[in-house]
Amino acid sequence: MYKLDNSEVDRRIESDGYYGTIRYIGKLQKHDAAQSNQDFTWVGIEWDKPSRGKHDGSYHGIRYFSTQHPSGGSFLRPEKCNFGVSFMAALVNRYCEPNVYTKLSEVSVFAPAPVSEIDCADDIQQRKSYLSKRTTASLHGMFICDCGSDVDIAPYVSNIVDLDLSMNLLTEWSEIAMIIRHMPQLKALNVSDNRLKAPFSGVSVLCDVQVLYLNRMEYDWPQVTCCVQLFARLQELHVCFNRIEHVDNVLFSPLTEISLVNVEGNPITSWDTLLPLGQLPKLQTLIANECGLKSIRFPGSGVLSDCYPALESLSICRNEIADWQSINELDRLHSLSNLRFSSNPLSGDSKTADARYIALAKVAHLQSCNGAAVLPGERRDAELYYMHTYSSEWKRAGGNVNLDGPMDIAFIMEHPRYVELARKYGPLEESEVRQKKSSALKNNLVTVQIRSKSSNDLLTKQLPKKMTIQKLKVLVQRAFRIADVSSIRLVHTVLKQSSDTPHSSPLQCENSNLEVYACIQMDNDLRELSFYSLENNAIIDVEW
Repeated sequence: MYKLDNSEVDRRIESDGYYGTIRYIGKLQKHDAAQSNQDFTWVGIEWDKPSRGKHDGSYHGIRYFSTQHPSGGSFLRPEKCNFGVSFMAALVNRYCEPNVYTKLSEVSVFAPAPVSEIDCADDIQQRKSYLSKRTTASLHGMFICDCGSDVDIAPYVSNIVDLDLSMNLLTEWSEIAMIIRHMPQLKALNVSDNRLKAPFSGVSVLCDVQVLYLNRMEYDWPQVTCCVQLFARLQELHVCFNRIEHVDNVLFSPLTEISLVNVEGNPITSWDTLLPLGQLPKLQTLIANECGLKSIRFPGSGVLSDCYPALESLSICRNEIADWQSINELDRLHSLSNLRFSSNPLSGDSKTADARYIALAKVAHLQSCNGAAVLPGERRDAELYYMHTYSSEWKRAGGNVNLDGPMDIAFIMEHPRYVELARKYGPLEESEVRQKKSSALKNNLVTVQIRSKSSNDLLTKQLPKKMTIQKLKVLVQRAFRIADVSSIRLVHTVLKQSSDTPHSSPLQCENSNLEVYACIQMDNDLRELSFYSLENNAIIDVEW
């Protein structure tokens, strides 16, 4: 008979792959004659996934506990519950390879140790000696419920730099603190997918964690800040898929020193609720994918914003942004050079390429857009394409070849960089002459020069921009008679030259003073050529 008492309430358990929290321990009242002789102890569980449950904590009209979801609760017998193991038991099970019949994660804390486990104790102790050399420990889903004994932990974990404690049965930050106090080298800590209560003031952490993962923990922002204050040297904070609806109270250490915040998958919906993060003086990267954002605005208008003074990288993919004014606003950031905005209404599948070019024209200093580098020639094409696309609107708004006179304020608001671009490339008539090059945007073919580094053979081909790298490798295999297509390595070699200078052929380049600007590995077989923004006469080197 398993012995349980009310001190186990709020403890975490696992059963048949499902995780839950104990909300009740005790007997159920008799409700029919069939139960008259039963005297069982039952465990009332609130499941993380309500689909696993059957009721809301009420059974036959009697309420034993309450759940957030009307079908999130059920009753189990204690022997159906996995109550977990200590940190050290999980570490041994993961890295010391005990006998398959004695996996520690399958041993209930209420059951006596199997004889086979006792027999192999000496062998496990010998294998433990290798743990002290480990710098990483991945204990995801190992059913850890507590820290165990300091004596057990301390000799084996002093060199750990990266620790993953995600998806376990931990409930208290004090247990986390006890585990990591013996890890002076620890820099990255992942406690995602646990149901840890917000830490109280008596909890302290003695190691220098710089990267913290708190994903899927049902936290709001005040609970996140309680956790953050435990870590004095934090640099990166990941709080994805929690319950954060708004952000406030950010001007305290260590948040004021932080360089990356990831709030992906939270129900934020309004950009205004993220503006407090713009006060962080050292924030360089903000990830706000899948937050339901509909638009982006900064206080004031027409000038550089004081928000996000150090922000270099912004990711706002899979939101609901449909207006280009939001992208205009991003040009007001001082340091933004890397932007991801795919899977928003303004960049739907039918206009993804155009959306990239418009974004490049609207945000002056982008060096990377949607994961691909922005090359100088592409920026020039994008800005000329943008001028050509909106030239009719510009004329109707009062635009003229002298670039003087009043302009319609609505046009300026919608296209704040248009006049700047007109000055950069000259009056409209001159621009239209140069736009013959950008008219290739509507052409689905690109001319590439494929060069074999081993034989110096040269192959010039017009290829569809939608051709995948995998298909290009097959073409190259046939052209150069390569035995094994899997050995082929493709490199897009970009030469450093004036943006006004036509591309030279690879053979000419070998005898010139032009330097290599970049070498881009074309190593994803599923990517299309368009992903790499190839210009006509682009050079692709082939190695095998």
